[in-house]
Amino acid sequence: MPVTVFIGLLGALIGGAASIGAVWVQSYYQTKRERLRLVMEVAVEDHKRSIELAKQSGRRFAAPPVTLYLHYHLELIKVLEKGALTPEDLREITSKNRELNEAIEALQEVD
Repeated sequence: MPVTVFIGLLGALIGGAASIGAVWVQSYYQTKRERLRLVMEVAVEDHKRSIELAKQSGRRFAAPPVTLYLHYHLELIKVLEKGALTPEDLREITSKNRELNEAIEALQEVD
């Protein structure tokens, strides 16, 4: 009888741990999806606002593709999640965005 009780408790512990693990994994990916959705919304709004500001100022403005805004905001949120944002972090993100913009422009010239 003691062996069956032990096996029953062990099974309950394993089942409980599996349930907790499944909830944790689901929560992790749900949070990740939600973060991506929010970053996408911010990037689209930032893109729209840049175009609006350019129109209001009367300047000619070739708005970069929204993908660059998305990249910028994704990188920014990654840095913010790690801790404090530094000027070097901003320089690095901006530099990467410039490289991507140059690549996009080069590809557009080929087409």
